[in-house]
Amino acid sequence: MEHFHSFLPDFRKSRCSRIKAIFVTDSVTPKESDWQQLKIVSIAPLIATAIQRFKSDGSISDLF
Repeated sequence: MEHFHSFLPDFRKSRCSRIKAIFVTDSVTPKESDWQQLKIVSIAPLIATAIQRFKSDGSISDLF
């Protein structure tokens, strides 16, 4: 995960206008989250769906 954290400051400094957003999950809090292109999404719905499917002997492969 250290690689990801070291990537964020470099990306932020570059101010690349072609990149509209970077999506990360809320499983690990980024060190820097106060910039416009960073979008933090919850993984709770994904985990809940995986558990429900697992319990009912359903497939979880399409979730990933």
